[in-house]
Amino acid sequence: NPLKVFEYLALRKPVVSVEMESLRKEDVGSLIYFAKDFQDFNNKIRLALVRKINTEDYLVVDRYSWDNLFAKLLSIVEPVLLSCQ
Repeated sequence: NPLKVFEYLALRKPVVSVEMESLRKEDVGSLIYFAKDFQDFNNKIRLALVRKINTEDYLVVDRYSWDNLFAKLLSIVEPVLLSCQ
């Protein structure tokens, strides 16, 4: 699950990817163009370049900010660390 995808989406850049089940399952999966082969990849790039960006579509990307990802990680790790004291 490449982190660059979330960085590109945060910049409101279109993303074209090979099929990746882990990305498709993410909340941002609907914002990513998934391609099956070389020709499909080229077609998806063309589509991505002309797509109008709907700002509301990208609100979900905010959940993947570094601050939010760190908070999620901390909420998982902190109780374990505290229990080791």
